[in-house]
Amino acid sequence: MSPEDGGPLTFEKDIKPLFRTKDREAMAAIFDLWSYRDVTEHANAILSQLRAGSMPCDGPWPTDRTVKSARVVYDDHHTNLGYCF
Repeated sequence: MSPEDGGPLTFEKDIKPLFRTKDREAMAAIFDLWSYRDVTEHANAILSQLRAGSMPCDGPWPTDRTVKSARVVYDDHHTNLGYCF
């Protein structure tokens, strides 16, 4: 099952590419948006900012990107499949 069909998402294929170089650079003092470990550690805060439209700093993400990110956080926290962000 593919991610588009509700299958599992992965950080490397599905989440990391959503963060642009300038997003990574803007957050570098706090954490690395291209680091699985950093993003999983800060997943709830990142998702909160995405939902609020305050991240990225140059305008909110389209809804489908935010939903994809939320799905990864939800899947990890509720099924412990280990692929959060």
